[in-house]
Amino acid sequence: MSTLDLAREIAVEGRFRIRVPSSTTYIYDDEDGSIALQISPGTHPLYLLCYPLQSPYSRGSSILKSESQRFLAEGILPACGSIVGSSVEQGSVNGTYYSQVVAKVTERHWWIARLVSKPDLSEFYLLHCNGDESYLTLAVCVFSEFYLL
Repeated sequence: MSTLDLAREIAVEGRFRIRVPSSTTYIYDDEDGSIALQISPGTHPLYLLCYPLQSPYSRGSSILKSESQRFLAEGILPACGSIVGSSVEQGSVNGTYYSQVVAKVTERHWWIARLVSKPDLSEFYLLHCNGDESYLTLAVCVFSEFYLL
């Protein structure tokens, strides 16, 4: 088994940095701060977007969990029509909170989203993509290399 090469770092000054495979190409939209990352040729892009929190952030990831469930209900389900199953999990790493949605669209197709924020921020970041299981393994590795500054 080969080691995943996450040698390239993309950073938006004062906001975040993310480590990606060295072959990654990306498009940054100055207007809304979104990024579309092409982390593997011939696959769907991995999107990174920033949204304001609907209510003041509190300790823990309960607001992120609500936003994750809303993304599943208002984003993934309408786009896919139906799903086979889904889960929402929460956690924190070094004071950064996340909530992750994993939706099985078909036997071979998945959609995954991770929402990330910190207690001192009034926004959260949404990273999401869809594809087959091998692509999503790569995407989860990239998600885990997203750092808020």
